[in-house]
Amino acid sequence: MKTIEISDELYEDLLYLREGDEAISKTLERELMDSRVKAITKRVNKELDEVVKNSKYGA
Repeated sequence: MKTIEISDELYEDLLYLREGDEAISKTLERELMDSRVKAITKRVNKELDEVVKNSKYGA
């Protein structure tokens, strides 16, 4: 595992986001995965909206 340097402010934010005694690496992983899932969901919803908008069976 690589070591990175972060600001004290960012470190405090990560500590705030931790769940219980969760390792900082797990917090980062969880937060990054959440943001990735949200981005994918947003993209899929946008594509679905386009399909419905361009469909002759649109609502």
